[in-house]
Amino acid sequence: MELVELKSSDELQRQFRITDVVDFWKLVGHLPNISRLARRIISMFPSTYRCEAAFSALSKIKCRNRNRLSPQHTTEALRIAVSSAEPDFKSLVRQKECQKSH
Repeated sequence: MELVELKSSDELQRQFRITDVVDFWKLVGHLPNISRLARRIISMFPSTYRCEAAFSALSKIKCRNRNRLSPQHTTEALRIAVSSAEPDFKSLVRQKECQKSH
């Protein structure tokens, strides 16, 4: 019945054309079953991409020359490889003191 209501409503069809797909399914809260199904389908593809990116990064980390990494170091290297955070190099350099000559 929710699908029939969605298909027959001119207002919902207009909202679908003018809003972002994710935002549209957030607006359609009065249709809980179809909204939940749509959110699951939408979220499937980005999570699959991240999973594949992590496996690709792991295969580069655990190559033949680096096969003796401990599980902790492998986890840390993988976290760095898949993270989108950018380090603030200027701040890190400011915190360090220059090594003075003797």
